[in-house]
Amino acid sequence: MLNDLLPFIEEKISQTLNRIGNKLHRDIKHRLRDYDKIATGGLIESIAYNVINKDNIWILEVGTNKKYLQYIEEGRKPGSFPNYQAIRNWIVKKREKHATFMPLDINQKSKKKANNETLEKLIDKQAWMVAASIKKKGTEPFPVLQFIYDQNKDFIEKEVNKLVQTITNYQKFLKNPPTN
Repeated sequence: MLNDLLPFIEEKISQTLNRIGNKLHRDIKHRLRDYDKIATGGLIESIAYNVINKDNIWILEVGTNKKYLQYIEEGRKPGSFPNYQAIRNWIVKKREKHATFMPLDINQKSKKKANNETLEKLIDKQAWMVAASIKKKGTEPFPVLQFIYDQNKDFIEKEVNKLVQTITNYQKFLKNPPTN
């Protein structure tokens, strides 16, 4: 009986964790998109889930290998400079996405001076201004993972309860198969 039950249980656990992982994965991406937390697309493309069975211990991993999500999730305390190149890349992408984002003459004494500087120098200045502001003020947290988990607790609980019920029913069936 155990030989029949174990593959069934493993398959049902895998299916359930994949359903949960897929939903959490989609919801995290939607939350990032809905609140415009995408600049280069690297973070959103790195969001993934993975179902692992190691020695019959099942794990569902959902998240990213990008440290940047931690700064979105928890915010950033004042006191240290953020990654300058990441800020610069963010500004370049925001400029491409929003033509009015950070006009070329920002904080300049005159438009003539702004027109004489190259776009690259202006982007560099803007990146340093943003980085200095983050160093001084930090950033506010924007919970993504915790929000999505909280939003999906009922779904996760229902899926796990369905899994337990399915396994229990199958186990009962194996103990007492119908007779014809």
